Amino acid sequence: MLYYGVIFENGSELALNSVFMGNACVFLAVFRFLKTQSF
Repeated sequence: MLYYGVIFENGSELALNSVFMGNACVFLAVFRFLKTQSF
């Protein structure tokens, strides 16, 4: 992440972090859904 911090400006870095967090939330939601469906 330090490498990205050097390349992108602060605004782009925040946008990148928000996109990463959004993907993580979606992944967790899908994982929970599949976990409940399997039982």
